[in-house]
Amino acid sequence: MSSLSANTATTNAAAPTTAAATQSNRRAIIFCHGLGDTPSGWSQLKQNYASELEDYDIKWIFPASPTAPVTISGGARQTSWFDIFDWPIGLSARDDPSGLENSVQILTQIIQDCEKDGILPEHIVLGGFSQGAAIALLTTWRYPRQLGGCVALSGWLTLKDDFAQKKFKENNTPLFWGHGTQDPVVLPEQVPVGVALIQDNGISVTQEMYPGMGHSSCPQEMNDVLGFIKTCFA
Repeated sequence: MSSLSANTATTNAAAPTTAAATQSNRRAIIFCHGLGDTPSGWSQLKQNYASELEDYDIKWIFPASPTAPVTISGGARQTSWFDIFDWPIGLSARDDPSGLENSVQILTQIIQDCEKDGILPEHIVLGGFSQGAAIALLTTWRYPRQLGGCVALSGWLTLKDDFAQKKFKENNTPLFWGHGTQDPVVLPEQVPVGVALIQDNGISVTQEMYPGMGHSSCPQEMNDVLGFIKTCFA
């Protein structure tokens, strides 16, 4: 699934901005890549947003997913947060509960490590693109404390029954959900259903549909994400 850049390096990026490090301005942004991508696929966010977020000492983290056989790829091993059984990914797409739970634990540990590093949970934004957005959505509301925000780009809501049962009403982490109206991979029909289920748990959702955009991003979406992150960090 497409990413912001064509880089293929797999190292995580975690470096401060020009702001002096203090307890009050420490923040973390964790962003998860999509199926078949690598951590560097979205690492340009750090450079693109640096000047706009220079008042904060930000720990940028671009985690690597596990590598595992993927059903829609004929069992070929790929970077993947969980297995995908159906293509395109519409409302009837099946979930991989065990793979989802495993990756939730990976991201949960990363968030906990940020807390151990002195970053308050309400100063952490978790996000992702496509499959990375799906695992970010699930992890955000499985986490026992409210985060600063969640960013889901071209993603979908998994384990919908958990949200239908309103299991997350105590976690009001705000959400930004961006999606292209012409997405042929994660079908736009996922958006109103996922957003409604999340809102039913009392969660604030900023939803943006981008006319003509496929399974990708666009400058307007990136500007909207930046505005959302600023709100989360204010």
